[in-house]
Parts: sequence; C-alpha cells; structure tokens
Amino acid sequence: METMICRQCGIPKPLNAFGVSRNICTACTSLKYRLRLRFQFLEMYGKICNCCGQSDPRFLTLDHVNNDGASHRETLSSDTMPALSEAVKKHRPDLYQILCYNCNMGRAVNKGLCPHKDLSLQEYLDKVTEISKRLNTKRDPSVTPVQAKAEYDKERKLKKLLSFMKPEELEAVLVSRKGDTR
Repeated sequence: METMICRQCGIPKPLNAFGVSRNICTACTSLKYRLRLRFQFLEMYGKICNCCGQSDPRFLTLDHVNNDGASHRETLSSDTMPALSEAVKKHRPDLYQILCYNCNMGRAVNKGLCPHKDLSLQEYLDKVTEISKRLNTKRDPSVTPVQAKAEYDKERKLKKLLSFMKPEELEAVLVSRKGDTR
C-alpha cells in the first residue's frame, strides 16, 4: 500500500487519507477547520463565560440561551460543528452564548440555572453538610438496608407530592387524615 507523509502532522498515511489537498490529510484539514470555526465563534461572542467570567478558551463552549440545544442538535446532526457553524454564520447572541463547561453542564443538570446563580457557595456547603449529617446518622440495626431504602423512597415520594401542594391544601389533608385509622 502506497503511503504519503502528511505535511501537517508528519504521520505517514495511506493515499486515501488525503482529500483535495494532497499534502495534508483529511484529519488535519478537519481539525484545522474546526479550530478556525471555534475561534471565530469565541471572537464573535466575547471570549469569556457569560456566567462566571472564565476566559481560558480550552474551557469555553457554545451554549443555547433558551436551553433548547438538544432539540436544535436533532434538527442538524449528531456533531456539534453544525451548531457552531450556524452560530458563526447567523451571529445570534439571543440564541447562543459562551459558557465555560462547568456553567454549561451546571445549567444542564440544574433546570437551566447555573449553580453560580442558584445558591451561594455558603448555601451550597450548608446544604451538603445537612445531607451529609443525615447520611451519617446511626442506622437502626433492626431495620434492614432494603427496609431503610424503601422508607427513604417513600419519604422522597411524599415530599415530592407535598411540594406541589399549597400550605392550606396540605393542612386540609392532614386534618382529614387525623380521623382516618388505616
């Protein structure tokens, strides 16, 4: 099999690994395109995370302002380049913004709100401490782990149900249940 050395990466590759440019392999050409596109995007949208101010380009990502990235990607393809390409071509700061990866993922798992803006660090640490204390309480030896998990799940479901009720509705249910001896 005949090979050629890529002028960009210096790796010998088969001839079919080279596209239009007979001196640079398609992998290097693609990488060059993606990097150029990425830096155009960063330049166009401000070069810093809109949430925390991170400016290291290695951490910066495209974010869909309206949290519709998943549905937007479905209309394009599985690769993120079409979204990036569209963001550069259209320049729509109302649809796209720069976030660091932490803020972007934080929004994804925190119902669209970055943890920086949801809780202060102290509030977060207090919440973690409270949860940690609950987890570290002594376990009743007469209760099996399966029973404890079932009780925990039951409590979580009840809290979830109760979170949707207004205080006056909750009180009415509790009052009506007092006479119930089930």
